[in-house]
Amino acid sequence: GGPLKYVSETTFEKCSSSLLRDFYMDNEYRKVWDKTVVEYEQLEINEDTGVEIGRMVKKFPLLSPREYVLAWRIWEGKDQEFYCITK
Repeated sequence: GGPLKYVSETTFEKCSSSLLRDFYMDNEYRKVWDKTVVEYEQLEINEDTGVEIGRMVKKFPLLSPREYVLAWRIWEGKDQEFYCITK
């Protein structure tokens, strides 16, 4: 029972973790390379917790555009590992 959850793991070679973090989390630039993103708006940043909230409209083939409001937090672990939780 409960809501659907998934975990994704990808390995990138010859790419620093900070460069990859900056690439994926630049939502304005994401509109350039991710053709599913129609619009993006940052709604809130909590400087104390590091939680960000944003609104995104995505368009997938054969479907009407879908609106998502997401909250995420990124933090750095040992050895320049980055972790991201999105809800």
